[in-house]
Amino acid sequence: MPPSRSKRRPSLAALTPAPARRGATGPATFANRELSWLAFNRRVLEQARHSATPLLERVKFLAIVSSNLDEFFEIRVAGLLQQADSASAELSLDGVTPRENLRRIRTAVDDKRAELAAFDEANPGAKERVAASSGSPLDFSTDSPPASD
Repeated sequence: MPPSRSKRRPSLAALTPAPARRGATGPATFANRELSWLAFNRRVLEQARHSATPLLERVKFLAIVSSNLDEFFEIRVAGLLQQADSASAELSLDGVTPRENLRRIRTAVDDKRAELAAFDEANPGAKERVAASSGSPLDFSTDSPPASD
């Protein structure tokens, strides 16, 4: 059962500045790059949550999200940490400091982690069923059957 709305953290949309009016300039004109990227991955995760999607496809979507998050932390979050450690007062295009950006990312990723855990709980034995049906639980790179020895 999903958590009640009153206990949920703000959505990514709530953490991102409102869209600018036509012709406006300044920080409100720009969407937050990192939060926008996380919102894209949330949409990919939604594909994995649809029960009409075949199980193997659902697991592929989860693998995509996982891979994207790895890269996100290795590149983007690492860069923000360097900026925050250097006490950089430089604001992003949307007018946010590196520390504030890191706080927003933390909130969004905590929510995503909870969603991934809920998927695992809602699909007990999914990993074993994927392994049995595909021949290899880690071979998501191709639609062709695994090579026989």
